[in-house]
Amino acid sequence: MDLAFQMANAKSITFEFSGGEPFLRYDLMKQLVHYIQNHPDKGDRKTYVCVQSNGTLLNQERVAWLKQNNIQIGLSFDGNPTSHNVSRPQVNGKESFSSILHGLDLLQTAEIEFGVLVVLNRSNINSAQALIDFLLDNGLYSVKLNPVAFLGTARDAWDEIGLDQTEIINYFKSFAQLLYQQQHVLVEANLHDMLSHIISKQRKSRCLRGYCGAGETFQAINAEGDIYPCGRSTQCSGLALGNVNDNIASLAQPAITNPYINQIKVRRPETLEGCSSCAYRQQCQSGCSVQAFESYGTIEHRTPECQFYKAMYHLMDWISSDASVVDYLDRQCYFGNHPGMAAWVNYDFLPQMQIC
Repeated sequence: MDLAFQMANAKSITFEFSGGEPFLRYDLMKQLVHYIQNHPDKGDRKTYVCVQSNGTLLNQERVAWLKQNNIQIGLSFDGNPTSHNVSRPQVNGKESFSSILHGLDLLQTAEIEFGVLVVLNRSNINSAQALIDFLLDNGLYSVKLNPVAFLGTARDAWDEIGLDQTEIINYFKSFAQLLYQQQHVLVEANLHDMLSHIISKQRKSRCLRGYCGAGETFQAINAEGDIYPCGRSTQCSGLALGNVNDNIASLAQPAITNPYINQIKVRRPETLEGCSSCAYRQQCQSGCSVQAFESYGTIEHRTPECQFYKAMYHLMDWISSDASVVDYLDRQCYFGNHPGMAAWVNYDFLPQMQIC
C-alpha cells in the first residue's frame, strides 16, 4: 500500500480485495482499509476500496462495515441453485447457494448497490432464459457474463466445465435477443461497453483499449507479494514484474523497463497477423495481450477469443437494423449513462441486415 501511494502521478487510487474469498481475512481487510483512509501520503487524492466476493461469509456486521466505509462490492455467482452449486461447491463439497443468497439479501436490505459477475461454464450455458429469470426474480438488474477462463482449477476440469467459442457466442446472442423481446430492465456489462465504445471516442473499459495501462496504471499483487500487470495475469509467471519486497520506489516502477509491458504499449492490430485487414480491428484492438501471451507465449498475437469479439460486434448488425431495438437499448442506457442517444440515429441510413 505504501508503494501504491508512491505513484505520484496517480490522481486517485483504487484498491480491490479479491481472491479466493477476501472475507476469509476480514480482520486484515479492516486494518488495511483503516490504513488506506489515514495514509500519510494520501494528500488530497481520492481513494476507493472495492471487494469482489462470493458472498458466503457476509453477515450484518460485515455489511454494516461495507456501508460505513463506502466500500463497493461485487458478487460472484453462477445462476440458479442447480448450476451455481455445480460451478461453485464449498471446499467440503457441500452446496454454497443458500449462503450466497443470504449475503445477497443482507446487501439488499442495507440498500447497498452491487454488481453481479456470472462465469459462463458447462453448468449454466444451457438456458439464457433461466439466468434472466433468476436475476430478475432476485431483484438483480446489472450483470457481467464472463466466459470461464483456462486458469487455476479450471485447467484440470476443463473437459467438464470449459466452453468453445461457438457456445459462448450463441449464448450471448440468445441473452441479448431475449432481453429485447421481453423488454427487461437488465444491463449486461460486455454488451454495454461495446455499444458505448461504438458511439464514443472514450473507452471506459480498459480491456478494450489499444494500450490498457497494464503494469503502469494498475497492478495486481498475489499472496506472495509478486507484482503482475493485471488480475488476469497472476497465474502466468512469465509476466511477473517483480515483488513488493524488492528495492523499488513505487508499484509502477517495475513496469518501466519490463520488455513485455513495452510490447503491450506498442501492440496494435495493424501489425498483427489476421488483424490488419479485419473490419473489427479498431473495436476490439486485437483483444487482451495477456490472453494472447497465455495461449501463444507472445504478446504479438491476436486474442484467442477473436471469434467471440467478431461475433459480438457482428451482433450490432442486428441491433442497427431495427429502430425498436435501438430504442429499447437506449432506454436501458446501453449507449451511456444518459438516455436519449437513439434520437441521434438516422434510421434511413442504417443498412438493413439480417440477424446473424
